[in-house]
Amino acid sequence: MMGKPAALAIISFIILSTLPISYTIQSPEYYENITLYVVGKNVLVRYNFTGTEVGLIEPKILEEKFSGVDYFKLYVSQFDSFPTEYAYFSSIGYNILLCEYNIPSAAILYVHSKTVQEASSFSEEIENRTGLSFTYYGKNGEMFMFISPSSFVDVLENFLWKIIPTTYGGFTKLLDKRDVTFSAIREIGFIGKMVNGKVSQSIIVDILKTNAFSGNSLRTGLDIFLSSRVNSSDYTNLGNFKIISYGQIIEKSDAGYVKNDFVKKISELTITVPGNDVLHFPNITLAKATPSIIVEREFSKTALKFGEEFEVQVRVRNIGAADAENIKFEDSWWIGGGAFTLTAGKYSDQVSKLGPGENRTIVYRLKVQTRDTVSFYIRPLNITYFWNVSGERLAFNAVSNDAYMLLNQDGPSIYIIATLSTSQTSFGFRKKVTLDIKNRGSLTAFNITLYGESIEFLPPQESVQKVIEVDLENMSQPFKEEMFRCQWSNGKEVKGSVSNNIVLANSYDKMGITVLSLQRNIGQIISGDKIYLNMTLNLRSFGSKSVSNITVWENIPKGIKYVNGSLKQDEKGLYVFEESIGANSSKMYKYLFMVEDLSKNYVLGPAYAEYFLDGKKYSSLSTLNDAPIGLKITLHLDENNIFQNYSVNGYYSINNLGDKNVYRVSAKILYNPSINITMLSNPTNTSILKSGFEEKVYFKVNGKNLGLNNSVNLNVRYFFGGRQYNVNSTTVYVNVYTLPEIVFNVFGEAVEGKPFELKITVKNTAPLEIENIHFKILIPPQIKIIENLSPSTAKISNNTIEASIQKMGESSEETIILRLISGTAREYTLSSSELSFTYKGESITAPSQTAKVKVSDDIVSRYFIPLTVAIILMVAGRIALGLMKRGKNKIF
Repeated sequence: MMGKPAALAIISFIILSTLPISYTIQSPEYYENITLYVVGKNVLVRYNFTGTEVGLIEPKILEEKFSGVDYFKLYVSQFDSFPTEYAYFSSIGYNILLCEYNIPSAAILYVHSKTVQEASSFSEEIENRTGLSFTYYGKNGEMFMFISPSSFVDVLENFLWKIIPTTYGGFTKLLDKRDVTFSAIREIGFIGKMVNGKVSQSIIVDILKTNAFSGNSLRTGLDIFLSSRVNSSDYTNLGNFKIISYGQIIEKSDAGYVKNDFVKKISELTITVPGNDVLHFPNITLAKATPSIIVEREFSKTALKFGEEFEVQVRVRNIGAADAENIKFEDSWWIGGGAFTLTAGKYSDQVSKLGPGENRTIVYRLKVQTRDTVSFYIRPLNITYFWNVSGERLAFNAVSNDAYMLLNQDGPSIYIIATLSTSQTSFGFRKKVTLDIKNRGSLTAFNITLYGESIEFLPPQESVQKVIEVDLENMSQPFKEEMFRCQWSNGKEVKGSVSNNIVLANSYDKMGITVLSLQRNIGQIISGDKIYLNMTLNLRSFGSKSVSNITVWENIPKGIKYVNGSLKQDEKGLYVFEESIGANSSKMYKYLFMVEDLSKNYVLGPAYAEYFLDGKKYSSLSTLNDAPIGLKITLHLDENNIFQNYSVNGYYSINNLGDKNVYRVSAKILYNPSINITMLSNPTNTSILKSGFEEKVYFKVNGKNLGLNNSVNLNVRYFFGGRQYNVNSTTVYVNVYTLPEIVFNVFGEAVEGKPFELKITVKNTAPLEIENIHFKILIPPQIKIIENLSPSTAKISNNTIEASIQKMGESSEETIILRLISGTAREYTLSSSELSFTYKGESITAPSQTAKVKVSDDIVSRYFIPLTVAIILMVAGRIALGLMKRGKNKIF
């Protein structure tokens, strides 16, 4: 087991190894030492920040603010396909494997400066410009190392592509058009061509790490539109589309021209595209079969006397899968000095072509012509041969084993021959190599050591065989050359012998690896005033073999506490141990962290696993995770209940209480269409919200339409750890109610000349308490106010009623009753002034009201009584007239 500091150191070292540094574009001569790499799942970008090139940081910023920063490198990586890097570190004995199921996602910044304080300040500048959130992770050599979790897509789409002066319009247009039908890792890169000190054009570089395609033909159907994004005299519309294969040779293409550089292991296909034209991604055939020559040189004896003859045999074999051409060699080590003469055979040869599996052997005999006592070293025989591919002849070298010659003396003489059946292999498969150790001297050799193994002695004219395994170092490695050395003693001194070279050729077929994958997920649980992190860690063994003695270490930052779950916590740290995990099997661990310090924005380092496979120790990393606990988002309204057409004040707050900055913060208020929101200050849109700072924005909510539960929500977007967060605040609700109103009602019937009662009712239908209600009622002059039945509420002056109500409760009414009389029958209009009141101290006015009051004719008074009187008078007249007639008759 290792202690926590050691684990952190190894993690730092391992994280460095996850980056495909060896596959970055080599710096042209005009690049200076200040360089940015962005290496990722689909993209490799490289800038320097000198001259007129566009980058993240301008030279003057470095000169003025960071004079102590000599240079820096930034890597942003996210791998989700086959192993991107495989490395063996002899100093610590670790093999590092990455594969499509083990996805390290991180940004790593290396700063070469005088002090860690200056490096930290510089990392903040990078944070400000990228949205990454760096944590200091220690030193790596002479450079300070900072690490941040990252989401490459977010960094790519929301930051990088917007500032790259490419002639086709940035990353997004390219990636949107990608329709890759194979699963090879593909990376897009950009470099600029300098002409007279200026960037004159962009070159799109497509790095193909081609290991996972079917067959050897790629067809993607990729259209790239080279429309100008930067229109200036410094750029040209003529674009070059360059495809660079690191490792595998581009054999042919249906467009462009191919240039191969075997020394740099680079194959380039370049296509020139006219401005504003459409480039169709060409069909490419990649060479899978390569030749591989091994040279074995045998001696019948290497310890001889004067007059003795011996035989030399040189065997040239093609163990590759393609023709080797124009093979020439001459084994002339013995010429000069007069020690030997040729007695039979030939010592040179020339072969125009040697096909796969074919061989050519020459045999010649030499006779010793000297009586001198001589010992000398026979250098390896060097052979040059060629591979004809893509119209070019690529040169290869093969060398034989060496040997020691003893003349007129006795002693041991060791040489080694290495053989294997075929050079074709793939990453993850180990090839068996047979080492034939031969003593062609006259005495026994002692203490022969080879690959850590020891052979105590080897008698003269005897041999011993050892079988060892070799493999490719990474999945993109096209060839690997091996030569095997051993030490031996003649009893007086130690000598060394070297075998012939063998070359493993990568066929880029299915890879035979077994790897342990770690995938860690994080979720937040809020319980009251406590925040928990719910962790899930999945271990899975991919491949055909079991892995054993697995220890997984969790690294939690200060401020987070382990609560419970599958892990064990003791003085060694926080870990879990498994004896073994079978092939294609998995284990899941669940555990709970509690956030003790809520004032931090956490970056959780990767979980780290050690395991053994075939006796070798390997390691694996999980993804990094981030938890911006310290960022608090608040949405506040002074009131949740308002009257129609009136407003309530509110604000939102984005408060970074954490210890790390957050970046590219923007906010938008989302609300129901029944209400309106008016911003009283500019909405948040800031590039950085530093630790301890707060964004506070005020606004008003207006009740446009009646309705309940009108939602208001704040959407906030920000970057932390290179990842874009899109979060919503808690939702608040606004209820919009109707304003108080005045209602007029007449008791009974209003009849002219008779008193009637008028009921004036103030209705507050809202569940809100209002105060200081005031209004006036205008009574037409034809109507007289006889009596005020509500003297405490209403005052009368000149046919004007002035009403004041101190307070009205929720959903309540207040009534004013008046006794009125009108001498004229007609329809009258009663009108009120606006109704004013206060709610929560705010003065509000409701619209005025009108009502019609009809005063009817008094039929009895006006018609029936006069008629009755008339009838009575008429009857009385008739009676009187009758009496008068009756009296008159009596007299006469």
